[in-house]
Amino acid sequence: MIGNNRSLSGKPVPGLIFAWLLIILLGFFFRVRDLGGDSLWLDEILTVRFSSHSLLSVLQDDVHPPLFYVFTRLGISLFGDSEFAIRTVSLFAGTITISLIIALGQAIKHKVAGLWAAFILALSAAHIRYSQDGRQYAMLVALTVLSYLLLYKALVKPKLSTWLAYAVVMTLGLYTHYGAFIVLFAQVLLIAGWFLSINQKIHSRLWFYPVAAALVVVLLFSAQLRHLRSALQSNIGADLVTDTGTRASLEQWFNSVLTPFGGYLGWLPTIFFILAMLGMLLLVIQHDWYPMALLTCGFILPIPIIYITQVARDPAFRYVLFILPFYLFAVGIAISYILRTIGKAQFITPFNVIVSLSIAVVLLLVSWPAISYEHKIIEEDWKGILKYLDSHAKNDDTIISLNLTAAKDVNLIGMAMPYYLNKTGNPHKLLNNERLSLEDAQSIKGSENSAWAIVRSHSRPIQFEDDSLIVSSFSEYLYVINDKEDKGSTLKKVINLYEKTLPFALLPEPHCYISRDLALLYFTAQEYDKAFNSIEGAVEQCPPISLDPIRHEILSGLLKQYSPRYRDERAIQIAYKILEFDPKNDVASDFVTAVNLLDRYKNGDAQIEADNSPEAIKIKRITMPHNGDWGNVIFMHPPASVTYRLALPSEAVVFHSRIALDPESWSWGGDGATFILAVEIEETGSIVELFHHHIPNEPNQGNWHKVDVPLAKYANQNIFLKLSTEVGPAGDGTGDWAGWEIPRLLWDMPDIDPEMN
Repeated sequence: MIGNNRSLSGKPVPGLIFAWLLIILLGFFFRVRDLGGDSLWLDEILTVRFSSHSLLSVLQDDVHPPLFYVFTRLGISLFGDSEFAIRTVSLFAGTITISLIIALGQAIKHKVAGLWAAFILALSAAHIRYSQDGRQYAMLVALTVLSYLLLYKALVKPKLSTWLAYAVVMTLGLYTHYGAFIVLFAQVLLIAGWFLSINQKIHSRLWFYPVAAALVVVLLFSAQLRHLRSALQSNIGADLVTDTGTRASLEQWFNSVLTPFGGYLGWLPTIFFILAMLGMLLLVIQHDWYPMALLTCGFILPIPIIYITQVARDPAFRYVLFILPFYLFAVGIAISYILRTIGKAQFITPFNVIVSLSIAVVLLLVSWPAISYEHKIIEEDWKGILKYLDSHAKNDDTIISLNLTAAKDVNLIGMAMPYYLNKTGNPHKLLNNERLSLEDAQSIKGSENSAWAIVRSHSRPIQFEDDSLIVSSFSEYLYVINDKEDKGSTLKKVINLYEKTLPFALLPEPHCYISRDLALLYFTAQEYDKAFNSIEGAVEQCPPISLDPIRHEILSGLLKQYSPRYRDERAIQIAYKILEFDPKNDVASDFVTAVNLLDRYKNGDAQIEADNSPEAIKIKRITMPHNGDWGNVIFMHPPASVTYRLALPSEAVVFHSRIALDPESWSWGGDGATFILAVEIEETGSIVELFHHHIPNEPNQGNWHKVDVPLAKYANQNIFLKLSTEVGPAGDGTGDWAGWEIPRLLWDMPDIDPEMN
């Protein structure tokens, strides 16, 4: 075997236990060092939230399996909720993985290769990162290695107890992270290939063991199956992977793991990749098929499985961190073979010891910059920000959060800052962008306290051209900004911070949210035109999210502000904006209405012609059964008409209505009804047909049909406006229950400069 831990004489190599302990202690040291230094990031805060729920709530969560949260909950109850305590589960899982790699090397008779793999894993900055992260990834890696260790033993020396132990560990993996299904799928392929390769008689005697293990997994995991469906819906699909509707390519996955798995720096990732491929080639050359099959399933198959099934949000290496130990094991096989080839004789020779130590020192030196970076980097310095605010801000000051790089409706600051403010009992008032309400804006009206903005920006550094604002940087992407002069009302200061920061929101989504919140602030400050422009700018920038409630609130308030100036062009424009998403808004409808012809009909101010109609003209409500869209109509069973004598104003107006057949008559047959709008000029007597539309009595026509007819050419004239319904081309009036919904003359939509004040 390549890299066996015995000398050529067959005697055990001395010092292995010392090497094991040294590697494990080294790995533990790198993982425990500065464990609580960095503030919690968003997902770790979610860990604390989930873990703080009742045990029953943790077990019933539909997003994540519960095991990691149960362990974290136990850790918090024992050690508190410090950053160090929250990450202890990952710390011990990461350290245990190192020892499991050594044990795997023993099991597959590649002990020296296992030592090298464990040593490189101990130095792996990628593994250190997630061994210091309060998330499930390190725990999944540990359970994955343990499951492969038990599976290998179960295949080589089949025992029911070993198979059942494997089943239990695999189930624990599934209860830790749903990525374990990728591991399980690869292992099923390994088991199938293994049984196909052995003697048929042996196969027939042993098939019971994996079947029993499978039944144990299904039985133990059955309690979680009802939560699995909703979790899969939020993790499967190409749109979730790239947000473009196309799945991440194999090349993207390869690039995402090559650099971190290879130590990040310079040529090291390439060297590691070459060594890993060499290790696999050596296994083939030596016909060492079982270890080769194990490593193939361990680090080669998972990515194609993910690619085919599209199970991953994006090609991030943390989602496939569980393949790292097996990748490094292949590297260890290559290194152990090279050393054995160089040593030629016994493994333990002064020359080999010197070469081995030299390689170990070189690996430590080249890995040190990445390890040091992992320990020093502060990605989310919320603790530093709070310390700064405690020193510079007063207790009743207002803090706003501006997330300039938000994605998928996640406000990182809005999650992290409340957590740390509540944890420390800090009394500062925090206003979160993306969630600012009118009540929030009004709460700072009238005060003159200082305002501070916590800004997160990945796009570019926050640097203002003038020096009116003080910018303090925290970590790479976080800033605290406040007004140097600190004069005026709190509301004005907050508006200033929003205005100055908005240009740095380069992506549509954060630009949308900030513009939306700024509109609320303008509205509160009674700067109504700015509020209108800002909310409409938000609509233009927004992804498919709902702005309707807050937009409706702003526009309705603006309409009330403008309404005293009757037919003010800006007010009419605002009313039309309201009607875009609230067509039945009575205030806006009345505001844009020059003449309500339905009211004129109610008041008897119309000439009715229905002598030949089977039914009298009346007012009726029609409701579409498929969507509940209703309208009050002037009901006319053909032939019938209603004529109005109107003195049109000098301003342009538009005839507006909706027409439909009553759904109650759809099943009666007939060929539908024809709707006609005509105008007669009183002075000349000339008649012009303005609108002619036939609605067949067919299912696909069962809806409202919009009618908008400009009447600008008849401005300032006396006219007769006639609304008619006629039978269809076949002359069949059966079921022609036709209606004109609230016919109106509307003031024409004004064309207004968006910058108009």
